[in-house]
Amino acid sequence: MIKIFCLYYKGKYSTDYVANLYNSLKKHCDVDFEFICYSDSEVLADKVIPLKQNGIIKEHWHKLQFFDKDFTGDGDIIVMDIDQLIVSNITEMVNWPVEEKELVSYTKWWNKSPHTTINGGWYKFKAGSLDFIWKKYLEDPVKWQLHYYNTGEVHKKYSPDERWGTFFYAGFLFAETMVEGLKRCGKDLTVDNFIKAMESLKDFQGTGAKMTFGPKIRQGSRANKLFKCISNTTFEKLADWTTPDIDVQEAIKRMQGN
Repeated sequence: MIKIFCLYYKGKYSTDYVANLYNSLKKHCDVDFEFICYSDSEVLADKVIPLKQNGIIKEHWHKLQFFDKDFTGDGDIIVMDIDQLIVSNITEMVNWPVEEKELVSYTKWWNKSPHTTINGGWYKFKAGSLDFIWKKYLEDPVKWQLHYYNTGEVHKKYSPDERWGTFFYAGFLFAETMVEGLKRCGKDLTVDNFIKAMESLKDFQGTGAKMTFGPKIRQGSRANKLFKCISNTTFEKLADWTTPDIDVQEAIKRMQGN
C-alpha cells in the first residue's frame, strides 16, 4: 500500500490543516493509501508518529527523515505539505510509478520551467532508495539548515542587488531572536512575558552564532567571525563563529586598574 507522509508541528498552522488534507485525499483518490502524520500534536490521520523535538533539527527539516527506510518502512512513499487542499481527482499522481533512486514531484504535471527541479509540497520515491539524503543531513544538521545562507544562494534569490554587508546581516540576526521570543511568548504577549521568553533562549541557533540570554545576560553572544576583504564587494571567510574564553567582567576590572 502507498504511504502518504506529512509533518505537523505547533506554531505555524492549526491541526485542521492535517484533517482537511486527509479528508480531501480520501475524497479525491481512488487507490488505497495509508496517511501518516509525523506530529507533536493529536491530528486526524490513519497513523500518527510522535515528533520528538531535540532542539537540533528545526521545523520543516524533520521532513528529511522520510527518506530513511528505517523510519518509513518499505513501499512507495509520498510526502506532502499540509498547506494544500485536493479539489479534484489525484489518483494518477498518487499511483504514478517510480523507479529506484527516482524522485517525482509536481513538476511532472505542472510548472515546466527548467529552473524548477523539485517542489517540496509533493514528491514520491521508493523507500530507502534515496536514504543518502537523510544520512548526509545527519552528519551536520546545523550546517545544512544554514547551507543556503552560507553559500549565498538566499542572497542571490531574494536580494540580488543588495550589498550583503555586516549591517544587512545584523538585521536578520536581531530579527531572528525577536521572532523566536515572540513564538515562545505565545498569544499572551506582555512586556513581562516577552522578557521571560527571551531569557529562556539558550544556545539558540539562527543564521549567525548561537545566542543565549538570561536575567543577567543581555548581550546574547560574544562570538566573532573572521573575514578577509578582497575587494569592495567580495570577501573570503577565514574562520567560522568562535567565542573567546576570556572573562569579560574580569578584563574590564583589569582595564580599570581594579
